[in-house]
Amino acid sequence: MTDEYDPEVNVLPMIAAIRCFGESITEPKGKAVPGDFRITFGRLLVCCADGMHMDSLNGTLKRAAGKSNDSPYKGANKLITFKGKMLMFPAHKDVIIRLLKDKVPSEEDCAKARTALSDGKQYGVKDAAKALKEAGLSTANILGK
Repeated sequence: MTDEYDPEVNVLPMIAAIRCFGESITEPKGKAVPGDFRITFGRLLVCCADGMHMDSLNGTLKRAAGKSNDSPYKGANKLITFKGKMLMFPAHKDVIIRLLKDKVPSEEDCAKARTALSDGKQYGVKDAAKALKEAGLSTANILGK
């Protein structure tokens, strides 16, 4: 066992949050196609706040979108898309992050997903639902807020 940080460890928990709490696309909307999920950066930040700080979330977003130098998700392998290189709150709270339909994890995989250790704990979608409720936000599949 090693203490080295694995940049891959937060990818599934992040896309699980998009899948579980983002808007499910049933009809084409801009570049989104049926089967995609969309969420605003502000909503995703609330979902991931316990397990990932904004800098780790940004690193995970860049990796999953193929925007980091060491990302295995470049080109056709990207999991998500969003405008820009790095997102900051509150300036980019309304930027839409789109999880591509052929990269959407199963509900079972979402339930198993856990973040890297943060404050001695790992976090998953149940923790994200709790964070949304504590912020007074819906846990439904919606784009923002």
